Amino acid sequence: MLKVLITGITGRVGANIALNFLSRGHAVTGLVWPGDRQIEKMKAIGAEVVEGDLASSADVNAAVDGQEVIIHLGAAFQAGGPFTPEQYFDTNVKGTFNVLEASKNLGDHLKHVLITSTDATMFKYPEDGIPEPISEDSLPLST
Repeated sequence: MLKVLITGITGRVGANIALNFLSRGHAVTGLVWPGDRQIEKMKAIGAEVVEGDLASSADVNAAVDGQEVIIHLGAAFQAGGPFTPEQYFDTNVKGTFNVLEASKNLGDHLKHVLITSTDATMFKYPEDGIPEPISEDSLPLST
């Protein structure tokens, strides 16, 4: 049995990954924003829930402690907002940094870390849509 931490467990992808691991007998913990409306749903499927903020290294360290697999899906995005530019940075950039820093403390106990991202890092969902598919050669957002 693996101990798996999923940040962003209350999202569509996170919840399905949690169900997959739970169905195979693994212990799943989710790091969620305090007061997330989906907490009880995650508990009902058998996941442990830790409330915390990705921007807080203390919260992330507490959630990561003892885990063997970390799947980092948690992020601030437009559908969950509105967020300020600072909140996007703190959650998405600093939060990912905090997950990776906390992971280092696990040493050989840690088996895998999976970090995901979003197409919003490329185009931030323009109102008129994206004119062409995003590929490896697409230019990033201008600053």
